[in-house]
This record gives sequence, structure tokens and C-alpha cells, in this order.
Amino acid sequence: MITGVSVNVSGLRRQGVVTARSVTGSAAIAATRTMNAIRPKLQRHLEERLDRPTRFTLNAFQTVPARLGDRRPDAQIRLRDFRGGRHYLTTLDRGITRTSKGLEQALRRAGRLGSDEYLVQGDEGTGVPIDRFGNVPRRALQIILSDLKAQQDRSANSTRDSRARRRRRSSRSVRGTFFVVQSRFYAPDAALPPGIYLKQPDGELDLWFHIVNAPPGYRDILDMPETARREAVEQYPREFRRAFAEGVARNVAGRLGLTTRRPRPR
Repeated sequence: MITGVSVNVSGLRRQGVVTARSVTGSAAIAATRTMNAIRPKLQRHLEERLDRPTRFTLNAFQTVPARLGDRRPDAQIRLRDFRGGRHYLTTLDRGITRTSKGLEQALRRAGRLGSDEYLVQGDEGTGVPIDRFGNVPRRALQIILSDLKAQQDRSANSTRDSRARRRRRSSRSVRGTFFVVQSRFYAPDAALPPGIYLKQPDGELDLWFHIVNAPPGYRDILDMPETARREAVEQYPREFRRAFAEGVARNVAGRLGLTTRRPRPR
């Protein structure tokens, strides 16, 4: 949960604030509307702190609405369930070390990477292609796994013939061959530090990934809970007054024999 609003309705009743049903319904509607109002604020927060966040990242938030019948209405905004465990935005929000990526896990299974080793992407300008989000393209990662004999389907691993065909392709493709310099075979006077390299057809070497002995960490570049808390403190009183006024209007209309529709939390 990023933040939430929980209202002690019994405290309001003891102070003589109308009926329990009126207060509970207004509090639940206001709490849910407040959480919905926080979502675009969090999305703008991501756009300000992250470089070109994807639509998937911006839509990472979901509202858990308060139930109208609860004595203590409670609404929340939280990150959507993320396949594979902890949501990646949690890492950026708390400044903690990241978990292993799929490429690292596959290389460990194949014996190309130690259990305590991790990959760090090479510096820009070293010949490593990146997509518009700053990551190595998925197709290139699959070629790395094939060249390092790390595909789960062994028939997908590269062969001498498939590597020769790749070298004849257009310049837009990965035309060389990947190899790994493993830490356990590395000597201080070695020419190449541990990493994953691409050997181009002309013999030039590009360092695609460094191999390091500690899990990479992220700085806490996000502050989602505080951003959401500030917005909730500002928004909830206004939403409660609006929801309560709507409830009074419905009660008056009911007594006069008029019909009104119950507002939906937006």
C-alpha cells in the first residue's frame, strides 16, 4: 500500500454529527474519491522523476475502494500485483538492491555466471544498442543466451552455421559473436575484465555487460508515500464536504418525493 484513508466514524457520532449511516456513506465515498484523485498525482510524480516511463509503469497504481457498509471506511491506493514478486517501482521508491533479472538467472543455470554475480549494462557509446527506454533490446538478449549456450531449449542455442548467417546480415542486426569472460578465470593482469563481450566480424570488441560481485542498488529517486500522503491530507476534507452535501441533498429529495441517483466514487 502506498497510502490510505481510514475514518473513525464512531468518533464523529459521539460528537453528534448526524446519523451513522450518513457519515459512514459520505466517509466511504470521500475516501475512495481521494484515492482516485491521488493516482494522476503519482503518475506526474513518475514522469518528473523517471526518464520516459512506459504506459505500463504509469498505470501501475490501483484504487481499493472503501465499502459503504463498513463502520470504519478504509480506501487505499497501491501498486498493482506484479508477476514475479515485488513490484519494480518499490525498488526505486525505497532505494534497495534489485533482484536478479531473467538474463542473470539463465546464465547461472548454464554455469556462465556465479550465484553471487550480477550484470551491469555497459556504458553508452560502446556500441551497445539500447531501446527508447535505455535497455538492451529483447532480441539481443536472446542472441546472448544462444551464443553462451544458455537457452533452456538447447535447439535454440547458436551453431557455427547460424553465427555465420548472422555475420552476413544487415548492419541493423547483431552480426558478431558473444562470449563471456568469467570472474573465476580472471587474472589481475588479464587483458579483459569480467563481462559479456561482442566480437565484431572485423575483430573489434564491445563490452555489453560488466560482471560484478555485489547486487546493484538503486537510489531512492521516488517518494510515492509522501506524495500521496500530502495529496490525501489536502483532498479528503474537500471530498468529504462534497459527499456529505450530496447525501443531505438525497435525503431532502427523498422526503420531498423526488428521485436522485447515488453518486459513484470517481
